[in-house]
Amino acid sequence: MPINLWGIIFSTFGTMAILIPVVLWLGKKWLSTRIEESIKYEYNKELEKYKNDFNRELQKTELFFEYQQKAFTSLIDIIMEISDNWTSECMLAFDEYEPAPAPNNAENILKKATNKYRLFLDQDCAIAFNLLLDALHDGHKEAFDYSSYDPYDRFVSIARLTINMFQEKIGLSNKSYDTDKKIGLLGALYLLNIGNSISIPKTIKIHKGEYVSSLLDKVQKNRGDITLALQKHLKHLENKKQFDFRYEEVCRCLNVLK
Repeated sequence: MPINLWGIIFSTFGTMAILIPVVLWLGKKWLSTRIEESIKYEYNKELEKYKNDFNRELQKTELFFEYQQKAFTSLIDIIMEISDNWTSECMLAFDEYEPAPAPNNAENILKKATNKYRLFLDQDCAIAFNLLLDALHDGHKEAFDYSSYDPYDRFVSIARLTINMFQEKIGLSNKSYDTDKKIGLLGALYLLNIGNSISIPKTIKIHKGEYVSSLLDKVQKNRGDITLALQKHLKHLENKKQFDFRYEEVCRCLNVLK
């Protein structure tokens, strides 16, 4: 009887010695599987959330881009119509030109369109439209100087640059021409020459009747002088605590030229 008891005991311990590692292995496997499933669940949940967030942002971007394209197309049509009408006013026989005032109500039409689509205009676009509106304002009948082509030349030349810049932004032309920088430099040049209370180098002064084509050469050659003058002007406005539209324009030009 004792022999059988010890046999049972040894048999039980032997069985347990085999079962315990198996149970431990199964428990470890079960726990590992549960942890893996839990991690996989959390990962899939986060991945799905990321996908949904990404798709929402993508839809917003695509929607914004779609509306921006429509805005640019509408603005291009308005700019070209004003440009064509003004050119017709200046046109004489044998394809010769003489100065003429800007078309009636053109400034108001462009200003209204600019305000309507302002949400879709980047800083360089805002500079371009300020330049176009200034040209139309200076070309108005009461202010027009018949001894100079300046307002007409400014509008037509800047209109061409603006249209090119729009086409670059929506992928219809090569962006390597840095049209936005040219617009920023021209905006800075006019800003520094008109109503500015600080002294500026002779290299960046505008002479009466100077064409935009000449000014483009000037700004490309003297970009450093323009940037330094803008920074000096900004400091001057900050010291005077003059945080008005001119301050915004200087900041805008500096941002575009970075």
